[in-house]
Amino acid sequence: MWVFISMKYIIREDRLVKLVDKYITSLVGELIATKSSHHLGDEKDFDIVDENGNMVFQYFGKHLGVSKHLFVTISELFGRNFSETEDLIQQWFEKKYPDESIDDVYYSIYY
Repeated sequence: MWVFISMKYIIREDRLVKLVDKYITSLVGELIATKSSHHLGDEKDFDIVDENGNMVFQYFGKHLGVSKHLFVTISELFGRNFSETEDLIQQWFEKKYPDESIDDVYYSIYY
């Protein structure tokens, strides 16, 4: 007979960001920064695509668009509401891309 016990763990924020990084890498593979596909994009803007060229993130005017599927999956997996998920993704992004600052995170990609 199996007994399942639901347990809550306390995880430091920096450890959570590392878990998100590992999760994103395992889910979408290695990420590649490419020139922005947005029609108003400039040299500071860029897209982040997976190994198959599918857009996962879009950095545009200090805003970060996240694929809806990835955003919702992270929110559900880590038990975060949308605001907390935005904060978590922003921390991940700023650690991964320290030269780029963002003002907002959105769970959609701009086209």
